[in-house]
Amino acid sequence: MDQGRCGLAELTIGDAMQIFEKDSNQQGIADAYLHYGLLYKYGDCRYGRSSEQYKAADPSASLDEKSFSSFASALTIYEQLGNDLGAVNSLNGMAEVNAMRGNKSAACEEWRAALSKYQAGKASGSITGDRVSTQGYNNMGDVISAYLKQDC
Repeated sequence: MDQGRCGLAELTIGDAMQIFEKDSNQQGIADAYLHYGLLYKYGDCRYGRSSEQYKAADPSASLDEKSFSSFASALTIYEQLGNDLGAVNSLNGMAEVNAMRGNKSAACEEWRAALSKYQAGKASGSITGDRVSTQGYNNMGDVISAYLKQDC
């Protein structure tokens, strides 16, 4: 994605998804859905040269909807597995998509749910070592708190 090759990233995620489904690897399937959500939310795929490929391949496709539904699928599986950090990341992705759509109330609700799940996971010890790549933030709790402060 960072190299603007969103089509190749989509194929790679799809290949991984096929392997995970063949092996009935629910964690892998959830991770693949999470990465689909990130891919379809990613700026270069939406607005850069890759965006034209998506529009040409399926003019009716909504990247917002594809991203949101991928995050929602990941969330369902992560919750079934008891993977709190995966669920937090999925809820955060859903909130970001809703914020991009201009649906702030849904975004804020999802960020609140993500922060609550994050705090419960930290307290129970099910969430550990959750470093983030977002500069200026130490963990997902900090990232989500910043979104809540900024947008809600």
